[in-house]
Amino acid sequence: MEGEAISFKFEGQVEEVDINTFTHVMMNYAKVVEAAAKEVDENSPMRINVRAVKPGCLDVVLGIAQNYIGGLFADPVTTLGTVANVVAIAGGLYELKKHLGKNGKIAKAQPTNNAQQIEITTDNGSTTIIDNHVYNIYINNPEVDKAINASFDTLENDERIESLSMSKVSSGEKLFTATRDEFAEIANSPSFEGSNIRHAISNERLIVIRPVLEKTSRKKWEFLWNNISIKAAILDSSFIDNTLAKQAFGIGTVMDVELDITQEFSEDLQAFTNKKYEIKEVIDVTKKPENQRLFN
Repeated sequence: MEGEAISFKFEGQVEEVDINTFTHVMMNYAKVVEAAAKEVDENSPMRINVRAVKPGCLDVVLGIAQNYIGGLFADPVTTLGTVANVVAIAGGLYELKKHLGKNGKIAKAQPTNNAQQIEITTDNGSTTIIDNHVYNIYINNPEVDKAINASFDTLENDERIESLSMSKVSSGEKLFTATRDEFAEIANSPSFEGSNIRHAISNERLIVIRPVLEKTSRKKWEFLWNNISIKAAILDSSFIDNTLAKQAFGIGTVMDVELDITQEFSEDLQAFTNKKYEIKEVIDVTKKPENQRLFN
């Protein structure tokens, strides 16, 4: 079968990668490729195989080929074009999530002079041009968005990995690259919000389980809230720039906050379920009360 070989390079202090990290990243990439293939042609599913694993930094070569449907007479040129298009769209989705992680959600999308491209403007005013297929998948296929976020959440939690890159083996063309300091940004990059998404914003009292002692709004703290464990990034710049460095935080610290809960409507349950937590404002911080139990 005609196809394209893609190099997935995990770099850092590694000659091997945790099986959980490897599986999550590879399986989620497969989901992205599958969605890209359906966007190009619903009758052109892709087959992905691991061709080789190279020593040193872990370099995994994936073979991506078109699964022919009755394909004894498939045109090799057409097949190569389809696979190349799918690979480019998949890489474009990763680049879009990286862009949104740095610049915020899409505030505006408009056509360009090229009918195959869309210009997007993010919350902070940054603009970029993306492929139509990339945009369509982003707004219509939330599972792909979740897959990319999940991959980088896994990478963020594997401290041995310092960067991830994807490139074409045949030409060396870089399709995507991200360094460790970008993992959390991509993992927390905004998702498209359709009519099935709503926000519940309220003042809540949280108890710190695991703090993040860095000046960042991208990494998630872990809290106890209403007797359940949740993870939430703190978006309050005043807290990050001023309070965080001046006050001690540890297990049991109590924080009064404005909590933004992203909720998604479940067709199965016919109800909204909590999907994401963010702290918009830190109102007050107090030390752990004496003899307080985290779990009742």
